[in-house]
Amino acid sequence: MTTNKEGWCTKPWSQNMTASEYATIIITQASRLAIEGQQQKSEYEKSIEFLYQAIKGGHLVKVATAEQTKIQIWQDLNWNEELPEKYKVQRLVDVFADFKKTSITPIINKVTDQKNKGNFRKPFQHKNKVQCDMCKMFGHDYSKDQVCRFAAQFYWTNKFIESEENLQPFAENAKKYKEIQGQRHNKMVNLMSAAKNIQLQNEVENNEFQESLFFSRREGEKRG
Repeated sequence: MTTNKEGWCTKPWSQNMTASEYATIIITQASRLAIEGQQQKSEYEKSIEFLYQAIKGGHLVKVATAEQTKIQIWQDLNWNEELPEKYKVQRLVDVFADFKKTSITPIINKVTDQKNKGNFRKPFQHKNKVQCDMCKMFGHDYSKDQVCRFAAQFYWTNKFIESEENLQPFAENAKKYKEIQGQRHNKMVNLMSAAKNIQLQNEVENNEFQESLFFSRREGEKRG
């Protein structure tokens, strides 16, 4: 018997516990439940429980929420397939470890040389520094009091084309769009080619004029 209820792992993720240590607890308890004949936990349930406990314990909450949403969307679209390796507990441990490595901000000494003071360029910064963990674009954060429009459109688009009835007009629309873009591209190439030909023709005519002027001056010098 399987269940999607979260919180089945009785031991919480404490602050002094690493992702690898807690993953071992999740896997061990799932195995114990299966041996006792109580519940058979799927790979999906193990991963969701791992991320649920991470959020509950305050461990990289944004990362955990983003991974949880991606796995849930994948499960909704592929409910009868095996969970990919990238979404299993062992891989989630690597995600947590990699994020902690890359999230360390190095301390860089400021340049105090007065000669180079005027050449200092400030690093680029987005006007709205809030970044969505789901689509990675700036300006919103779905994990708070806002939603991610791009992720929602992507999800419902995939749901829409699941049926053969909706897939056909969807594909026809994509084909027409490709044809239109191809026509625009060809038109632009032709315009650029024509402009290049005109430029080359002008250069040839200018060279011929310069040569004619040069020889005319030489003839005049000889006669003089």
